[in-house]
Amino acid sequence: MDWLSVTENAAKCQRNWTDEPVKEEDIELIIKACTNMPTRKNIIDYELFAFTDKEHIKHIFSIAQDDLDFSLSNRAKYHNGQMMAPLVLIWGRTDIVDQYLISDYTEGYADNENTNNDREVDYRSPEQDGTSVTTQSMHVGISSSAAAIVAQSLGYQTGFCGCVLNDEMLLFLKQFSNNVKEFSVALGVGKGRPGVPRNYVFENDEHVYTNSVFGRKTITTYRI
Repeated sequence: MDWLSVTENAAKCQRNWTDEPVKEEDIELIIKACTNMPTRKNIIDYELFAFTDKEHIKHIFSIAQDDLDFSLSNRAKYHNGQMMAPLVLIWGRTDIVDQYLISDYTEGYADNENTNNDREVDYRSPEQDGTSVTTQSMHVGISSSAAAIVAQSLGYQTGFCGCVLNDEMLLFLKQFSNNVKEFSVALGVGKGRPGVPRNYVFENDEHVYTNSVFGRKTITTYRI
């Protein structure tokens, strides 16, 4: 596996798709991998929604735009074509769920970190916990990046989206969970149209929009 190419491709946004579904076993692997990722003190402060229903995905695409887009050309609504993927993952921030073992504090962690027995659960808000929205965003960032990398390693293309009508998206997600407090980020997963630039957006097989493409970014790094 050429992991450098995998990560380079994960940094790109795929905005058009074939009708080929993501295999069920691949969906399960992506979900398990990304929800295995670490969080501060092992707390749970997000939920993950995995959509494959075409009507739900069509609705997600319809609200995947900034409020600003309403003042732009009507065609601007097409720029988030990544949300028309056959699999759309959405991370939603929640209150803190702290799951810990009763015996953790008396017998140490080593014997208990791989068991789920005798688990107490404590629910509290991020404010009560001292966890900032920045920390919650970090947790989602780690998880969603893992999802993209695993999906790419399985031969799929991916595209992140953070532009949504927040009130409409929250109302939509609350159909499935009352725990979610805020939309965080979404990721489209699937197979891109062969021979078509990834920034072309299609609707009903018609090319309706061409998005901009950014070049490589260079992050300053220090080896000490």
